[in-house]
Amino acid sequence: MDKKIPVIIPCCGIDSVYGLMTQEIALKVKEEVNKQAKMLGLACLVNGETETVQTIANTPCIVINGCSKECATNIVDIMGGDIDIEYIIDRLVAGVDTASLGTIVRLSESGERQVCEIASKIIADLKLAEKGGEK
Repeated sequence: MDKKIPVIIPCCGIDSVYGLMTQEIALKVKEEVNKQAKMLGLACLVNGETETVQTIANTPCIVINGCSKECATNIVDIMGGDIDIEYIIDRLVAGVDTASLGTIVRLSESGERQVCEIASKIIADLKLAEKGGEK
């Protein structure tokens, strides 16, 4: 079976620490899985760039939302993406004081720790999916 390489699409929210976290998580996941996944910017989809829209068609998308508004999921869905897995950071760090995670421009030590933990979870989910297992 010819399985397509998944595409990682992080939120691009700049109004909270969660947007920064999604981008840092996506970068860590991409660095770890290297050629086993692609990464796309949400802005390219919002602009309707043909090549980007074609990239997500019939390709498993891993969407990393910053908050419960799920903007990234909604945009990928509207543009015809095949959402395979989605994450919502504010839910994954529920119970952690937002201020302790950092600011919109810099993560604290606690924020960095959370980013590493969530990135590790996503990497494990990707490896499990690659092997055909269920999450």
